[in-house]
Amino acid sequence: MGRLPRLIQHIVGAYTPPVTNDRVFYLTFDDGPTGWTPLLIDLLGIWKGKATFFWTWSKYKERIVSSILSQLWEGGHNVGLHGLTHLSGWRIRRPAEEIIRARGLWRKVGVPLIPAFRAPYGHWRLSSLPEGIKLIFWDLMPADYLYGTIWLPWLLKNLRPGDVVVLHEHTHNKTLWPEFFRSVVVEGWRMEALPLPGLGQESYLDELLLTARME
Repeated sequence: MGRLPRLIQHIVGAYTPPVTNDRVFYLTFDDGPTGWTPLLIDLLGIWKGKATFFWTWSKYKERIVSSILSQLWEGGHNVGLHGLTHLSGWRIRRPAEEIIRARGLWRKVGVPLIPAFRAPYGHWRLSSLPEGIKLIFWDLMPADYLYGTIWLPWLLKNLRPGDVVVLHEHTHNKTLWPEFFRSVVVEGWRMEALPLPGLGQESYLDELLLTARME
């Protein structure tokens, strides 16, 4: 568990949200879609939260994805890329080609995407992103990817305005999600999806139209 300095993110060319003093943070989930994605969307709806989901193509299941697409958009959530498979970017020979392929596959099955990519494990080669795709890291990553980790107190203690928080869609986290959402709302925080420039409703609708043409 730790904080990834913004200086490092800037050096590698990652996108970072604007600095703010408001009690808002940007919530992201990696390693979906899973059977827990519908629960997350329901919980976020209860607590008025929004999130960006980074999905891995190898985890695609038509039954799950098709059932939540309308809820994703209506709830103010969005979806970015998390790889064709969950391989380290240091092990892939042509990483940019894999991103382009994954983007095309998601569009083909009707999933509109924001132009954002989070590398599995944070492993990525500099200057190897397709044009127009932004690299996304994080400010806070609790060790929620480890079974049995009590990550909630650490995350609440270290949360700062404008932070990008990454959690993981792993089964052992399901009991802590509602507790986390309740805690941050009680403390006056607002959970938002990533505010990438140019990703308002108009550009998202353009992506929806492009996706529909590829089906």
